[in-house]
Amino acid sequence: EYFTSARLTRQQARDSAISTLREAAETEQMEAASGHALDAITEMAKYTVTEAEIESLGMAKGFDDCLVFLDDDSVIVAVAAPVTGLNASAVSRITDIVLEETALSTEQIKIIEVK
Repeated sequence: EYFTSARLTRQQARDSAISTLREAAETEQMEAASGHALDAITEMAKYTVTEAEIESLGMAKGFDDCLVFLDDDSVIVAVAAPVTGLNASAVSRITDIVLEETALSTEQIKIIEVK
């Protein structure tokens, strides 16, 4: 339930932001403003693809589900955790996936257990 709801909320927020940026790009007279809006849309699309890749790789590595929120400075990974919680090996697997898929450092990764 958490993962479905969070994914829907994340997608709705992104869709709204992209819609606003597209409107700005279409209505702005100045070329620079349109370029900025298109750059922002492109950046959001990159985040979306990377988030999906990390989520898929997490599930391929044995996690029941995971949800990723990525930005320039950090990543939050919410992981379906067993009753006993995530052990060091699980945290290491998640960290390795994020490090492989992004240019972030371990200090920029936050892992949240969802029970």
